[in-house]
Amino acid sequence: TVKYDPRLRPWYLKSLSNGTVWSDVYVFVQELVVGITATRQVWSVEDDFLGVIGVDFQLSGIEESLVDDNSALDTMMARAFIVGSDGLLIATSVPDIAIEVAGSAASQVQAVSCNDTTIAQVATFFDGNYGDMPGRTVVVPVVANGSTFYHWATPVTYVDVEGLLWYIVTVQRSDCGSTSYIGEDACEACPSLSYCEASE
Repeated sequence: TVKYDPRLRPWYLKSLSNGTVWSDVYVFVQELVVGITATRQVWSVEDDFLGVIGVDFQLSGIEESLVDDNSALDTMMARAFIVGSDGLLIATSVPDIAIEVAGSAASQVQAVSCNDTTIAQVATFFDGNYGDMPGRTVVVPVVANGSTFYHWATPVTYVDVEGLLWYIVTVQRSDCGSTSYIGEDACEACPSLSYCEASE
């Protein structure tokens, strides 16, 4: 049998120097779901260090929520995905593309190389720079079946005090033909969205 010593695990060592921390997102191998671990130092009333406590969170509920909305998103030819600062998918509105299983090994998938054309090309467009345009909508060309379709893509940065940094990206097909950056004024062609050169 393999001897397991939690004091040698990265989450334990990270907590020793940082107090409360999140691990990187990783695949829970037995369940084949994406998850994350929160860890925190534990101290006695006398201020003696007792150890580190960790709590695992499966993130599959996030993907289930996005997938449940997938039929509505498909009607709008839309997608939603969450990606970490390392470019790895955390959850998507398309089921079963955030994890790749090869034999007995499982790993997260890079957004730029996932099996969904729209998500992969939008991720490639941002090239890891989601935080450069937080909450701003941009028009992204997506090539599928030899044709180019324009999509509105909006990245939103999620960060917490313990250092969690994710990007939540919504993508919706644009049928007005706009190829420009979208600003803040209303657009006659797309009244629910913002200004674009297609309305000029």
